[in-house]
Amino acid sequence: MRPWLVKGDAAKGAAWQRLSVEPVAFRRAETRFSAVWGAALLGECVVRTVGAYTVPVDTMVWLGTVIMVATLVFAFLVPGRVGAVPMER
Repeated sequence: MRPWLVKGDAAKGAAWQRLSVEPVAFRRAETRFSAVWGAALLGECVVRTVGAYTVPVDTMVWLGTVIMVATLVFAFLVPGRVGAVPMER
Protein backbone atom coordinates (compact mmCIF):
# COMPACT_ATOMS: atom_id res chain seq x y z
CA MET A 1 0.00 0.00 0.00
CA ARG A 2 2.95 2.27 0.61
CA PRO A 3 3.58 3.06 -3.11
CA TRP A 4 0.01 4.31 -3.59
CA LEU A 5 0.09 6.60 -0.59
CA VAL A 6 3.68 7.81 -0.90
CA LYS A 7 3.53 8.25 -4.71
CA GLY A 8 7.30 8.79 -4.98
CA ASP A 9 7.28 11.82 -2.68
CA ALA A 10 10.35 11.75 -0.39
CA ALA A 11 8.57 13.67 2.39
CA LYS A 12 5.67 11.22 2.38
CA GLY A 13 8.14 8.32 2.34
CA ALA A 14 9.90 9.69 5.41
CA ALA A 15 6.55 10.25 7.13
CA TRP A 16 5.55 6.64 6.36
CA GLN A 17 8.77 5.36 7.94
CA ARG A 18 8.26 7.54 11.02
CA LEU A 19 4.59 6.61 11.42
CA SER A 20 5.08 2.89 10.90
CA VAL A 21 7.43 2.77 13.89
CA GLU A 22 5.58 4.78 16.52
CA PRO A 23 1.85 5.69 16.36
CA VAL A 24 -0.55 2.88 17.14
CA ALA A 25 -3.40 4.47 15.14
CA PHE A 26 -1.39 4.28 11.90
CA ARG A 27 -0.49 0.62 12.40
CA ARG A 28 -4.09 -0.16 13.33
CA ALA A 29 -5.35 1.48 10.11
CA GLU A 30 -2.78 -0.46 8.09
CA THR A 31 -3.83 -3.73 9.73
CA ARG A 32 -7.51 -2.93 9.17
CA PHE A 33 -6.82 -2.25 5.48
CA SER A 34 -5.06 -5.61 5.08
CA ALA A 35 -7.73 -7.47 7.04
CA VAL A 36 -10.56 -6.16 4.87
CA TRP A 37 -8.71 -7.16 1.68
CA GLY A 38 -7.97 -10.58 3.14
CA ALA A 39 -11.58 -11.10 4.20
CA ALA A 40 -12.88 -9.98 0.79
CA LEU A 41 -10.62 -12.37 -1.10
CA LEU A 42 -11.31 -15.24 1.27
CA GLY A 43 -15.05 -14.58 0.94
CA GLU A 44 -14.71 -14.67 -2.85
CA CYS A 45 -13.01 -18.07 -2.62
CA VAL A 46 -15.76 -19.43 -0.39
CA VAL A 47 -18.54 -18.14 -2.66
CA ARG A 48 -16.83 -19.55 -5.76
CA THR A 49 -16.32 -22.93 -4.09
CA VAL A 50 -19.93 -23.15 -2.96
CA GLY A 51 -21.06 -22.03 -6.41
CA ALA A 52 -18.92 -24.64 -8.13
CA TYR A 53 -20.71 -27.39 -6.27
CA THR A 54 -24.25 -26.01 -6.29
CA VAL A 55 -24.72 -23.99 -9.48
CA PRO A 56 -24.74 -25.41 -13.02
CA VAL A 57 -21.44 -25.03 -14.89
CA ASP A 58 -22.93 -22.75 -17.56
CA THR A 59 -24.16 -20.38 -14.88
CA MET A 60 -20.96 -20.49 -12.87
CA VAL A 61 -18.91 -19.51 -15.92
CA TRP A 62 -20.44 -16.02 -16.08
CA LEU A 63 -21.22 -15.82 -12.37
CA GLY A 64 -17.53 -16.22 -11.53
CA THR A 65 -16.80 -12.94 -13.30
CA VAL A 66 -19.65 -11.21 -11.51
CA ILE A 67 -18.38 -12.46 -8.16
CA MET A 68 -14.85 -11.27 -8.92
CA VAL A 69 -15.98 -7.80 -10.02
CA ALA A 70 -18.21 -7.40 -6.98
CA THR A 71 -15.38 -8.48 -4.69
CA LEU A 72 -12.94 -6.04 -6.27
CA VAL A 73 -15.40 -3.14 -6.08
CA PHE A 74 -16.01 -3.93 -2.42
CA ALA A 75 -12.29 -4.35 -1.74
CA PHE A 76 -11.39 -1.06 -3.41
CA LEU A 77 -14.07 1.02 -1.71
CA VAL A 78 -14.27 -0.29 1.86
CA PRO A 79 -10.56 -0.59 2.75
CA GLY A 80 -9.94 2.83 1.29
CA ARG A 81 -12.44 4.31 3.71
CA VAL A 82 -11.35 2.38 6.80
CA GLY A 83 -7.62 2.19 6.13
CA ALA A 84 -6.12 4.29 3.35
CA VAL A 85 -7.89 7.57 4.13
CA PRO A 86 -6.93 7.55 7.83
CA MET A 87 -3.35 6.58 6.97
CA GLU A 88 -3.03 9.34 4.37
CA ARG A 89 -4.13 11.92 6.95
